[in-house]
Amino acid sequence: MEFRQHYSSSAGNLYELVMNHARVLIDPGVTLSRIRRDGISLSGCGVWRSHDHADHAKGYRDLFERMALPEAQPWREYEMQHDVPCEASLWIEPDTGETLMFAIDTGSFDGLPTGSATIYALECNYQDEYMTQDHTTLRVRQNHASLYQVIAYLERCDLSETREIHLLHISGRHANAFDCARAVRQRFGIPTYTINEAR
Repeated sequence: MEFRQHYSSSAGNLYELVMNHARVLIDPGVTLSRIRRDGISLSGCGVWRSHDHADHAKGYRDLFERMALPEAQPWREYEMQHDVPCEASLWIEPDTGETLMFAIDTGSFDGLPTGSATIYALECNYQDEYMTQDHTTLRVRQNHASLYQVIAYLERCDLSETREIHLLHISGRHANAFDCARAVRQRFGIPTYTINEAR
């Protein structure tokens, strides 16, 4: 199992899950032309989106309807706290038993499983010290996860089988991606990646 971050911001998201017999494009929030321009193969892919905001679903209709990519089904979905219906997902590689826990655009990780996942891909949108007190930051706090929330959730998890952690949807205005990855890496001793750090 491999998890790839192609795009990860409020301008557009696109993640790819590669398993032995399947590939899934997750949260295609960029256009089909951009996906093609970047050379991302659509062959043998399914597609899944967590919610309908444009930065997570802009390319979904083209991929699903125009390109006839099948809608992928995770092993389990979890309802998340957001300003529109939003789901986290647990994916299982049938051949190896490896798992991906994917959660983005949520104000809380409550309700997610705490058993060990091989890969965690979690939103880490902001750091408290970067936030001001205005209506914009109130919406961010209610609908997005902070570095503190990521660490608190991972502390509740059994990380004994965890190979890597990916931090998603990091705001350039409300967080420092390098500092977020370093904090998680130092706290848990597990390789941690952002869109800015190549695997």
